Amino acid sequence: MESDDFAARQHRRSLREPEPHYARLSRNVTDLLGELRVAQPTVQILFGFLLAVAFTERFGQASTFERVLHLIAVILTAVSTACLVGPVVWHRMLFGRGLRPELISAGNKAALAGAAALFGAIAVVIALIVKVTFGPIATGVAFAGVCLLFVTLWFVVPIRMRRGSRKSKDAPPIS
Repeated sequence: MESDDFAARQHRRSLREPEPHYARLSRNVTDLLGELRVAQPTVQILFGFLLAVAFTERFGQASTFERVLHLIAVILTAVSTACLVGPVVWHRMLFGRGLRPELISAGNKAALAGAAALFGAIAVVIALIVKVTFGPIATGVAFAGVCLLFVTLWFVVPIRMRRGSRKSKDAPPIS
């Protein structure tokens, strides 16, 4: 309730006083880095799990298909790690050079690419686990279900929100 009141007060204040450009850039960098902090533990835990699996006794008995799924998951997780950690490294390397707009733009693209790679890695890991435990038919069903869930929640919902907000003239755009 209090956060709703705070958000409403901030929104009313933003209607009266436009946010200075440098303040918006600073806030956007802070928001981007904060969002990356949320995603990074997920990819790190998944990566650690995938690396550990390769050294288990049972992995030696895995079929070629299961090994390929594992390799795809490892590669997607590595891509996700690079994309989600990259903007943090860029921020450190570019600190104080006046390149915030470039950092925000490139960081946003990297974060979306990292999220897409993470989605792929999670879907492949689910497929691998289901393949080993329940067989190929369940694998296809689980993989399709996980893909549908992620695509819907991560991509379709925000795209629809964005399209809906363009139609709404009541609320000013928030950047």
